[in-house]
Amino acid sequence: MQEVCGAPAGVPAVVDGVAQAEGYHQRRLKELLGPEGWSFDFAPVTRDTDASEGGRLYGSACRGELKGGRLGNLIAVKGGIAARASQDSLPQVTPDPDHRNLPVQCVAVTGRSTAVCNTHVIPGSTDPRIGQQIANVKDFVESFAARQGVARAAVGGDFNREAENSLMAPLTGAFENCVHGVTHHGWNGTGHTWHEFDHLFVTRPATGRAISSRDIDVSRMDTTENREGVAPNGFSDHAPVVVRLGD
Repeated sequence: MQEVCGAPAGVPAVVDGVAQAEGYHQRRLKELLGPEGWSFDFAPVTRDTDASEGGRLYGSACRGELKGGRLGNLIAVKGGIAARASQDSLPQVTPDPDHRNLPVQCVAVTGRSTAVCNTHVIPGSTDPRIGQQIANVKDFVESFAARQGVARAAVGGDFNREAENSLMAPLTGAFENCVHGVTHHGWNGTGHTWHEFDHLFVTRPATGRAISSRDIDVSRMDTTENREGVAPNGFSDHAPVVVRLGD
């Protein structure tokens, strides 16, 4: 999951004068999944305009009624986490154009042969860091899987572009991808836009297929005009993507 309200490990009780608590989305997901057998990994995200020390260290503050939590990306796995790692996927450039931190994160699950990874790539087509960010994601995922000695890795997220986009070549060249269909709805002020922005890439096996099936749950995606006075009819402008891996 990307852009959720949660809490990183070690966040102080108060940050920038605001009392901290486990963010709503992370807390609610734990409640829905139940207490038995699930583990979570939260990677803080910093907004491009957030110059605060708290934002740099713990992720940007959640806004409005979610105040008190921190912005980030979240992995939930059934089982114990044997190892975890994350880093900012953006390349370091001088001068730095903004304060954004967009992590790539991975976990190894006890007794499982697949590393689970998550990321969020800069939207649009003008930021010169995008190509290197995507290459950094690939390198981090492959390095993590190699260090943990697992047979494969699966990296999902909001990549903000179709798999056919030339900037996605580092991932499409190295991994299998099965997402074909609308995963994102937008409103440009005068009309609806539909995109295939969310993907799940899996290490290619020597023979056969890594992915046996996939589903895009468009029923949970908000498809209304994104403007004041129009109530949403879904939970997010992105649809959940469900993938089943082969043996």
